[in-house]
Amino acid sequence: KLAPALAAGCPVILKGAEETPSVAVHIVESLRQAGIPEGVVNLVFGVPVHISRHLLSSPIVKVLTFTGSTAVGKQLATLAANNLQRCILELGGHSPVIVCEDADLARAIPAISEYKFECAGQSCNAPSRILVARSRYEELLFRMTEAVRRIRIGPPDDPATQMGPMANARRIEAMQRLTKDAVEGGARIETGGIPLDRPGFYWPP
Repeated sequence: KLAPALAAGCPVILKGAEETPSVAVHIVESLRQAGIPEGVVNLVFGVPVHISRHLLSSPIVKVLTFTGSTAVGKQLATLAANNLQRCILELGGHSPVIVCEDADLARAIPAISEYKFECAGQSCNAPSRILVARSRYEELLFRMTEAVRRIRIGPPDDPATQMGPMANARRIEAMQRLTKDAVEGGARIETGGIPLDRPGFYWPP
């Protein structure tokens, strides 16, 4: 979000996430250490709707860029309409992976698994569905299940951890809701499907 604006010579205001504030702080601090002048990169925290209303009511703000839910994207676009601020929105989607009949599953499975479960599957472009040629389905299901069972789940500061926690309690509730919906729609759980019995927001693949 910051790089294109800074490369074009524009100052920016970054609204840091309340639940992961240290990430934004470290990014801004690193930019300052790299020589970005004071006031070019600005960091704010607070109630999202108040900050959005305040910033987007100003004609000084020319562009809004946001990554998040479609519902919030619509709210921000509505606020930006009054001053015709340009909106760059990366909203919720369902990135597919396509596995054809001639796929090399020995290479495909690790690639899909690593991409899907980095950031505990919370990356906006992480695959959320896999479309598989019928003739390869059973083999892919078996190999993928074995691969994700081997993923080591734990705290982010443990070097042995391969997948950390969900961002917050709401994500655990969402996983429970999505899993319930899938099972009621005829899906069969091969592995996972319930939160781990440990402190924190851990949901296994």
